[in-house]
Amino acid sequence: MSRTLRPLVLCLFTISCLVNAQATTYTSTKVDVALTAIIANGLTTTIAVPTVAFGVITAGTANTAPLAQAISVISAWNLGVGQTVKMYAFFDSASAAMTGTLSGQLVPTSAVSASVNGGAAQSFTSASPFTSGSTSATVYSVLISAANAVTTRTDSITLTITPSSSLMADTYTGTLHFQAQAI
Repeated sequence: MSRTLRPLVLCLFTISCLVNAQATTYTSTKVDVALTAIIANGLTTTIAVPTVAFGVITAGTANTAPLAQAISVISAWNLGVGQTVKMYAFFDSASAAMTGTLSGQLVPTSAVSASVNGGAAQSFTSASPFTSGSTSATVYSVLISAANAVTTRTDSITLTITPSSSLMADTYTGTLHFQAQAI
């Protein structure tokens, strides 16, 4: 090879090596990131009709609240399969579902009944996890399955009061509570 060609070939070889070195593919090692997300269980209760006014009633007879004042209890949950949701309606005291504002006379919980979704009336004489006596009525009990694990339901409750014929003329007031529990 001639002396003039030799440096040129050497130069081309060096350039070729540099180009090949830049075109080489490099791959790092694979690294992983573990992902975790939690969707919390939830159970809520809301009331669409928060006030029931019986109006003027007759002592000693059954007095049903106007149908326009049926209580709409709305429950929503996102729960695990196998749990049971129970909704209770209850008063604070078995002796006093309602109290006379002037006389102080009491209408016991046994004088009040509830019809859930048009079903048979049930009195407020059962126990619940939220009271220490027989002041409750069960609105519903639902076993959670894959089909109803995330759902919303609305129940209509109509109240009837049958106060004792010995109660004095007065305005009687009280508070009915609704609360659900998932076990």
